[in-house]
Amino acid sequence: MRRRASGRRRAWPVRAAATLALLGCCLPASATSLQISPVRVDLPAGPGAAALTLRNTADTPIHAQVRVFRWTQADGADVLAPADDVVASPPIVQIGGQAEQMIRVVRPGKAGTPGETAYRLLIDELPRRDAPVDQSGVRVQLRYSVPVFAGTPTEAPPPALALTLWRDGSEWWLGMRNGGTRHARVSDAALVNGAQRVPLTAGLLGYALPGALRVWKVRVPPGFTPAAGLRLDTAINGEPQSLPVPNVLSGRPDAGT
Repeated sequence: MRRRASGRRRAWPVRAAATLALLGCCLPASATSLQISPVRVDLPAGPGAAALTLRNTADTPIHAQVRVFRWTQADGADVLAPADDVVASPPIVQIGGQAEQMIRVVRPGKAGTPGETAYRLLIDELPRRDAPVDQSGVRVQLRYSVPVFAGTPTEAPPPALALTLWRDGSEWWLGMRNGGTRHARVSDAALVNGAQRVPLTAGLLGYALPGALRVWKVRVPPGFTPAAGLRLDTAINGEPQSLPVPNVLSGRPDAGT
């Protein structure tokens, strides 16, 4: 996330307040016994609260830690920092077998900042002595990341999105800049290059937050050559869209591109 001098390679990792990893908001049902509903939380612009339910579908108890982080984006990557204006209660939970636990996400009684503010609710399963281990002998722990949005404008127009595609060595990158006032949830994405269709993801690709640039590494077939009229067919906040990709570069764009 730090810009480096031109001529030196730059990466687009996920950065957080204590270098905290940001994972997807949900996992396949077969991967875990913990189910979360809903898979996103919405809060008002000012003081308010919302709730979500954690359900343990296994017969053994689950212990978990619940925390809220402020979510922004910088230099193309997600950034998390501890939040002091939104809290989760309770912060530590024990969910019995085949039981449920409600989590309240609370924005205390003070005026919110204008516009949309984004957070991530991180739910970390705490290790058990009898937890399964992988092939390296490490006990398996799962993290769930639930998006939380406060003050999303209900009457705002669709996000204004500008796309850039570039190649850096053998790697291809897709940049999406959101010039709107609300987030863009990007899913079911495919590059359409003339008669060629290159699927990027069958589900969630990620989010572009308002006023920010988000960058994803994408996989394209060997010998991929962008043609005139290149576009991205995708769903933005659940609505199908076809977005032009007018800028195809031979190297990483400079800051601000």
